[in-house]
Amino acid sequence: MIYLDNAATMCPIPEAVETFLESVKMFGNPSSMHSFGYNCRLEIEKHRKTISKLISCDSSEIYFTSGGTESNNIAILGALSAMNKHSKIITSPTEHPSVLEPSLRGAERRGNPASLVNILPNGTIDLNHLESLLTADIALVSIMHVNNETGSINPIDEAYKMVKNKSNAIFHVDNVQGFGKINHIKNVTGW
Repeated sequence: MIYLDNAATMCPIPEAVETFLESVKMFGNPSSMHSFGYNCRLEIEKHRKTISKLISCDSSEIYFTSGGTESNNIAILGALSAMNKHSKIITSPTEHPSVLEPSLRGAERRGNPASLVNILPNGTIDLNHLESLLTADIALVSIMHVNNETGSINPIDEAYKMVKNKSNAIFHVDNVQGFGKINHIKNVTGW
């Protein structure tokens, strides 16, 4: 049998299964003061530190959610709630629905339709078009790193630099498909 949908889900490596099985043996509310909760809290913090090292951030910046959809929704809806009424959004038409739908609906509700950056024939964003869309009223730019259907890898480092040089926008990256599969984004000022 040949399985070609590894971007959606794939067989976990033995080390991941082993770690998972060890973790599910633990129980207790990690916010509780008793030993069961305390031990769970230690385990969570251990994993939080491991992840923070992988993406070069402080462990206090790591939040666990139920998955990528919830994480993207929190980021997009949170940014929308913090933006002023006249602020605008840029995203791409190939984003995962957890980014595209709240971006389009949220922008439309505010009376400022989202701008969609063009996609090149290779499936990546058109950096020249992105640059032309960047104006002072852009408050959020959301571009995925690796496309979940095509595997196209967007030039995130270049897009980040462009956004930061031309605006004060929040730059959101859906990196669900890239995390752990390709080198994380690094060597970019501010990341």
